Amino acid sequence: MKKKILIILTFIFLSLIGCSWYLVQKKLNPEEIKKLTQSELSKVFPNGNVQLGELNISIGFTIKIKILKLSIDTKNKKRNISLLKLNNILVKIPAWSILRGEGAIDIAIDSPLIVYEEFNKTNNWQFAIGKESKKE
Repeated sequence: MKKKILIILTFIFLSLIGCSWYLVQKKLNPEEIKKLTQSELSKVFPNGNVQLGELNISIGFTIKIKILKLSIDTKNKKRNISLLKLNNILVKIPAWSILRGEGAIDIAIDSPLIVYEEFNKTNNWQFAIGKESKKE
């Protein structure tokens, strides 16, 4: 009798895990995540032009998010100025870390390029985020 109950409970538990895994995979749409990411970055950099390349998501015991390209440019006095160019971004998030609320996230970036350029009273980063500061 106890073995039957244990088998039934194990089956129910595994079914719940399988159903939730399926629902998570169906709800995580790469296009929606790409739009959301681009929208949030555009809020941070209102004077910037955010371009986000192809985004791929794979779900397993580790959630892997791969972004082929991320670039942020700004236009100052009719001249395009690059802020940031990142290629092949890979983010690994262990599922166990999410469940426990602790752990490490691995981020790998190939050939990062960060550009800092000063103008008379500001720099390209301050201009992109919409802050004009006076130089002392």
